[in-house]
Amino acid sequence: MNDMNPEMAKEIENFSEWVLQLGEGKLETKIIIDYDEPDWIKIPDDLLLQNNGDSIQQIIDTIYPDISNRFGEPNYFKDRCILTPTNECVDNVNKEVLSRIRTHSRIYASADTISPMSD
Repeated sequence: MNDMNPEMAKEIENFSEWVLQLGEGKLETKIIIDYDEPDWIKIPDDLLLQNNGDSIQQIIDTIYPDISNRFGEPNYFKDRCILTPTNECVDNVNKEVLSRIRTHSRIYASADTISPMSD
């Protein structure tokens, strides 16, 4: 964080503190339905995306802006990610992200054993 401006550093610090409070169960909770437990939290508006009908498209557009032109930049993928709750959702996001990258695909072979000839 040495090369970022003070405003960005403060924003990251505030977000980190919010995530820490969330993980420790220290955020104020609310009851949404009368018979429900008070286990709903208020997520800050600046962390929310408004639903435009296609949530995967919207998330990708937000996290990876101009991906088809910027995917080759050294830090483009390093500086961002999308976390999902299930492998099925990961597969859907990955397929959509890869469909936006116009380049030749490559398949790399791997092995899970060591060759006996490697000595």
